[in-house]
Amino acid sequence: MDAVVTPVEETISCDDFLQFTKLLNIWRKSDDRVRHELNALLPTASFQTKTDYEKICGNFLTKMITDHQKRNEAIKRCVVTSTRRLDELTQAQEKADSSTKHQLIRAVRKQQLLVCWISIFRM
Repeated sequence: MDAVVTPVEETISCDDFLQFTKLLNIWRKSDDRVRHELNALLPTASFQTKTDYEKICGNFLTKMITDHQKRNEAIKRCVVTSTRRLDELTQAQEKADSSTKHQLIRAVRKQQLLVCWISIFRM
């Protein structure tokens, strides 16, 4: 599977929703190419006797599971980070004076939307 193998979980800000969704779409493309990749990994009939199918399929499955775990961990991390940020903004909004309250209300709504959209990816 040709998924992105960089430590993106640490480098991508969960606040950058567009970049986060692009990363998830890249990771999901590997799921869409499963049939093609299996056909490329498994040999034609003339080479069948020289092939260790168990090893090839085992490596393929391990890589696929690892990619899924990376994706799920990145989503969970962003949900936690965004929820924590939402809690901080909500607390700041409650303590804010009237001059900054409007800005905080907008920030809270924006963060709520972000948490909602990131949570959708968990499904």
